[in-house]
Amino acid sequence: MKRSCVVVMAKRPQPGAVKTRLAAELGDTTASLFYEAFLADTLAACAGTSAATMVAFTPQAEIEWFRKFAPSALLIAQPEGSFGVRLESAMAAAFDAGFGTVAVIGSDVPHLGSEAIEAGLVAAAKGCAALVPTADGGYCLLALGAPEPQLFQDIDWSSGRELAQTIERIREAGLKLTRLPETFDVDTGGDLRRLVRALTRGEVHCPRTADMLAGSTEVRDFEAAS
Repeated sequence: MKRSCVVVMAKRPQPGAVKTRLAAELGDTTASLFYEAFLADTLAACAGTSAATMVAFTPQAEIEWFRKFAPSALLIAQPEGSFGVRLESAMAAAFDAGFGTVAVIGSDVPHLGSEAIEAGLVAAAKGCAALVPTADGGYCLLALGAPEPQLFQDIDWSSGRELAQTIERIREAGLKLTRLPETFDVDTGGDLRRLVRALTRGEVHCPRTADMLAGSTEVRDFEAAS
């Protein structure tokens, strides 16, 4: 059994249910297809690490879809509750499964490569709490060497204060912090443009998303109008 695990927080890609801010500019169907590509690239990055992959999915009824989409991953359903409750539950499930080091990541950062995930796991194995900050004031990766439920409590999710508040909880818990290089979530049209620029410069690697960008008429029209 592998000693570490990466847990991916994921939704079933369905029009109108994912990437709603991106959908405002590209439409529900295109935004859903992008999210599916994001998720595929995220799982590929996980597969490039030394860790096992677990997908914490929602809605709970979509387990068969996830079994087909991520056949080599462990699967757990997200519980009802706040995002903090769901994050805590996902990490607890991986620790309960016997893994000694666990990272939880989002599926909105298709360009988060295997190296960044591995760096978080290595830091956590040394007793640190590792974070990958995002430009909007949140984070897209948290890696730990033991359950720390207090890190998910009293956090103002989706506020832009999540990173600062989580760092405060880490310090209150007496943990060492490893802050890895910042990246960005792809939530809006502006984020997607930033990703296009990074891909053009060869700074990131996310082939499924790149294929989607190259083949989408909606995106070409969107870029031309921007």
